Amino acid sequence: MKREKPFKSITALIEILRGRMLDLDDESGAEKFLYDFNYYRFTGYARQWQQNPAHGVDQFQDGTTFSDILDVIERDSRMRRILSDGLRTIELSVRARFAHELGDTHGETAFYLDPDSYLPIMPRMDEFLEGLERDLRRSECASLKWTHLERF
Repeated sequence: MKREKPFKSITALIEILRGRMLDLDDESGAEKFLYDFNYYRFTGYARQWQQNPAHGVDQFQDGTTFSDILDVIERDSRMRRILSDGLRTIELSVRARFAHELGDTHGETAFYLDPDSYLPIMPRMDEFLEGLERDLRRSECASLKWTHLERF
């Protein structure tokens, strides 16, 4: 089933929002936001201010402003950045500790090239290891070339 969505200009999208009784308290800001970030991204956040969007009642609740919705979008963006920064730190720490423990357990061997180092549930193990070796051979990093290609 092919569904067609005709193109609408930013001006037409603004008119749709206005027709749904959204208070465009900053129309030029709304135009810029829709151009830069997308109408559908905006309306995804805006649903909580609509009267009953699940049943096709897309009118906004009385007093809803574009800025109300934009404030939530900006808060969500800030929260994502904060979480991303924290998760990046945790990820790096876990990876470093994992690599340290594997090095302590396996010593100087290239255990990651040994199929017995993986659980037997790994699909297409041969392809995976061939790709890993190919990536190591392609590497421009001198220490990787020495470590993996000359020593092992």
